[in-house]
Amino acid sequence: MAAVNASCDWSAGWTDPVNLIPTSVLLVCLLISGAPKNWTAFWALFNAVMIHAFLDGIVGGYLRGPDCLVKGYIYIDERFTNGDGTVGCLCRLELYMYTPLAMLWYHAENTMSWSREFYGIILSVVYLMGNLFYMGAEAFLGFPDVPLDWPPKFDTYEKNVKFWGI
Repeated sequence: MAAVNASCDWSAGWTDPVNLIPTSVLLVCLLISGAPKNWTAFWALFNAVMIHAFLDGIVGGYLRGPDCLVKGYIYIDERFTNGDGTVGCLCRLELYMYTPLAMLWYHAENTMSWSREFYGIILSVVYLMGNLFYMGAEAFLGFPDVPLDWPPKFDTYEKNVKFWGI
């Protein structure tokens, strides 16, 4: 990761208009439902804005946004640039399906709606399925993108980053 940090421009990519998507998600949630009223609502809002819309949707799915984050995604997992269909599909699902579901979950949590448990369970199942597809495809292909011997040895920084990043 040190090589990534040394070769990227921390100021590049922040002016890309696509960065307005997570900002818009945050504003819509706050205007409709108000500030988070409990930790579960905060977690749903954080997932909608940072994880689904920004990191996995924009940075991972379209390789746009802040330069260092894009390079970090590519460094940790090369499937983001080699046209892997599973990763591409899951990243777009995060942006176009998970984000609205997390926004609905946030609203339900913040208003103490009867549907808050429903959205929590639905999103948990969707997250589990996404992880199974993401890692299942990697396991099915024999872990070509995990650059470690088995059992893993965590004797270098790079091995730790690659193992825990993927």
